[in-house]
Amino acid sequence: MTRIVIIGGSDAGISAALRAREFDPLSDVTVVVADDYPNFSICGIPYYFTGEVQPWQSLAHRTSADLEATGMRLRLNTLATSIDVDGRRLEVRNPDGRLESIAYDELIVGTGALPSRAGIAGLDGLGPSDGVHVIHLMGDTIALDRDLAEREPRSAIIVGAGYVGLEMAEAFVARGMDVTQIQRGSEVLSTLDPELGAIVHDELDAHGVEVLVDTTATGIERTAGGLSVSGTRAGETMTRTADLVLVVVGVRPNTDLLERAGARLGAGGTDEVTSDDSAVDAAPSDGPNEAASADVVSGAETDSGDDEDAESGGLSWPWIAGGAVVVAGLVGGGVAVARRG
Repeated sequence: MTRIVIIGGSDAGISAALRAREFDPLSDVTVVVADDYPNFSICGIPYYFTGEVQPWQSLAHRTSADLEATGMRLRLNTLATSIDVDGRRLEVRNPDGRLESIAYDELIVGTGALPSRAGIAGLDGLGPSDGVHVIHLMGDTIALDRDLAEREPRSAIIVGAGYVGLEMAEAFVARGMDVTQIQRGSEVLSTLDPELGAIVHDELDAHGVEVLVDTTATGIERTAGGLSVSGTRAGETMTRTADLVLVVVGVRPNTDLLERAGARLGAGGTDEVTSDDSAVDAAPSDGPNEAASADVVSGAETDSGDDEDAESGGLSWPWIAGGAVVVAGLVGGGVAVARRG
């Protein structure tokens, strides 16, 4: 019986777990999830805030019970802390704080990405309790939902005008909030042609959103009047103040665990796991028994200041396919690493 341990409970990790059970029903599959929300639709989060998806539990592709019914074992609220590659053991911190070592035959790392802080001064010292948010995981969603309910903010500044930033602007407008959107690039949705971005820009204007393009946010601070975002616009200083600030300026690969285990880092700090532009790089069967997938691997775009540059067009299929491809290589006798493209 092959012991497969998967770190990460989002699309790539769960896809890998499901595929592993399909390839080898006798395999022992354990998924280590840092939070309490496995297999949730992160792409759907903005639509919870518009009210189109209710309740928030509806964002789950499958419930924990559904996943465990396939034969996988979920370890929720469990943090992977280190990998012993030679000993083939994963150290984790359990929900009660105890450390535990889990043995594996094959290990898949799908730790994904973390929200970029974009070098904005003051951001690290502020959080949801201050009215300053990022939106990347379900924990972020719960925190923002609680803040909106408890404080009832009437105005918001969104730093970033990619897919998520624009969807959240729609959500805030639908809630009757005054919205200012700050975009570093020359137009919103900078991965599109400027003419298409301009159409979206006009729609934002029509709904009362103040859109500031060619503007770089450089600092956030609490003031007597609320939360103040400062920056530069066309070479001039700029300041806007609101009740709530949402920062959605891309992601950075979450490679700390892999780096400590000796992985090579590629462009943007991603795990350098492919040697060419192919979708899969398979090692011989006597090679390493660790693999990585999704945002954590080389080929995943990272922080550019625009959140759409880190979202694969807002689609989750590359992560789902990546997890399945990784398992195909591992179960086939070696190590296979999927990359995004």
